[in-house]
Amino acid sequence: MARIVKTDTQEAALKIIKENIKILAGVNRVINAEEKDFRIMIAAGKKKVSLAIEKVFCDNLLKEIRKKLVAQTKALAKKNAVKLEEKEIAVLENQESSFDLQLSEEELSYVRSKKEEG
Repeated sequence: MARIVKTDTQEAALKIIKENIKILAGVNRVINAEEKDFRIMIAAGKKKVSLAIEKVFCDNLLKEIRKKLVAQTKALAKKNAVKLEEKEIAVLENQESSFDLQLSEEELSYVRSKKEEG
């Protein structure tokens, strides 16, 4: 009997889509936050820099990043026949329900420790 076979390309696309959704959930939280100032961590290999910036500037940067990630995610999903769940679609559309994709305990601990340092 004939059957559908997953390809390596589909698996790679799914991995990228999942990572993009996770990043977008975090970006959405920052964009939707009401704080006035933010601290951004930039990492390049082992080198890390933490910057304090105004929310408006941060939002502009994140909106550009968000726009590209949403476009890439939708294109990959369509091209590779990947069906997104409702909560993933909510993240792409920056809806309140997108906050169902919470950070893991390890990520939350890291974020809290960085806040205490700053």
